[in-house]
Amino acid sequence: MDANSDSDTTYTAAETLEPEAADLDQPELTQAEGLWFEDCGLIIRAENTIYRVSSAILAMHSVVFRDMLSLPPPDEPDMMDGCPFVLLADSAEDVTNFLKAVFHYSFFNPPPAPTTFPIICSVLRMSHKYDVDELRKRALVHFSQAHPTTLSEWDAVVSTPPSWTKSNDDQNLLSISIARQFGASWILPTAFYRTCEITREDRFINTKHLDTSDKVRFLQGVRYLETTGASQMLNFLLDESLWSNLNCHEALEAGQRVCIGSREDDEWRHQIHSDLEERKGFDAHVGAVMPLELWQDEHWSDLPACDDCTEEIQSALQEARQKLWNELPTIFGLPDWKELRKMKADALK
Repeated sequence: MDANSDSDTTYTAAETLEPEAADLDQPELTQAEGLWFEDCGLIIRAENTIYRVSSAILAMHSVVFRDMLSLPPPDEPDMMDGCPFVLLADSAEDVTNFLKAVFHYSFFNPPPAPTTFPIICSVLRMSHKYDVDELRKRALVHFSQAHPTTLSEWDAVVSTPPSWTKSNDDQNLLSISIARQFGASWILPTAFYRTCEITREDRFINTKHLDTSDKVRFLQGVRYLETTGASQMLNFLLDESLWSNLNCHEALEAGQRVCIGSREDDEWRHQIHSDLEERKGFDAHVGAVMPLELWQDEHWSDLPACDDCTEEIQSALQEARQKLWNELPTIFGLPDWKELRKMKADALK
């Protein structure tokens, strides 16, 4: 059978190979489960894991491997089990995820197919390094699912996040690092925003993932969001021009009290404003309540307002949220959304 043929492929369970007598000082090597094809003719090693795969298929997908494998073999080529042998400096985790994405059709499908954050990072790193354009784009699309560029998409993600997302320090910090490393700048506004939500300042400042300029962006951004940004979500409650336009005197069924839209009843507005002010800032146990999420469903259900006034109030809030969203990139010292969306379109086309 042709060494590079994948027909009648067989799999071997992961097993440990004993070193030959002449190599007793070498570490034990483990065959990668699902990536050791007996009828294929290229053996790759990453750390202490070895893979036997089709050089033809790998070269078909990867420009770097195609160029490398097309070079004339040296007089004494590295061989293992009669096959050409390639030693990679990449981690075994990255190589395993990358090769599974290449050789197993369903391992890394486009969204909304499920995946994990480590797999996305591995595939992105390896596909960028070894020039596998289709996988690189697919990884960026997965990554972008959690980092939208419009407010409506953001609200949808907050409501139903992709299966791979986890709101924790490590993922948030690594998201910023990955975006920087691979030029995915459109991811940064929401990555910074999420980091402000749950990451304590000392953890961010001391991280080794990010450079000083991004640490400064974080500190400036979190200060703005805690003060000016949060106030933007609340100030319309005290905006007399809005309430003058409403000037509602409709009696509500519950106790027949006058709707909050009445200019004569500002007690509720001030109380709601005060209650929401108390939700601002960082709590070590629950994180920060961010400006875009200050208003929750329970606030609307408790609001003593008629349907017409509720609609006007919601419209005023949405206008304030949209204004903050439009400012989000510049809050963190980034290009505006228009430029970021163009970067995204160019990267994924």
